Amino acid sequence: MLNLYVLFLIYGLFIFYCTLLVWSYADGALSVYPFLCLAGAAVLFVVASALALYHVKPAAWLGLVCLAVTSPMFFGLLLDTGLQSGILTAIMGAASVVFYLGMFTSVKVLRGGSSAITISSPLRVTLSVVPAGLFLWWLLEVFVLR
Repeated sequence: MLNLYVLFLIYGLFIFYCTLLVWSYADGALSVYPFLCLAGAAVLFVVASALALYHVKPAAWLGLVCLAVTSPMFFGLLLDTGLQSGILTAIMGAASVVFYLGMFTSVKVLRGGSSAITISSPLRVTLSVVPAGLFLWWLLEVFVLR
């Protein structure tokens, strides 16, 4: 289902990069929550988004678990940083909207309601490679190209 793919990809990337951004303002890894938040966001945008193109129900379950794990930790991490209120409100507002859309769409899929869009096989393969490519590009940028 293309809806789940887009929501998981956007929310996972958003949480991943915002966690890295917020973590750069902190003094270091004070707890395990940023690590779990990064891992959950990476699983969401690499695995769950690609899985949503092939197997919708397992992707919805995986997405629900990742959304439920990463979102409270991310919001707690945001509140602990002391960012300016305007930036904090914008980030939390955008994350909340995509979070609720992802939860609603995942529950809708699990209850049996589906608005599946038929995608051709080459497009499906290309779309499933995009999240892994973005993640590998980030890994290369951080660890190799520095």
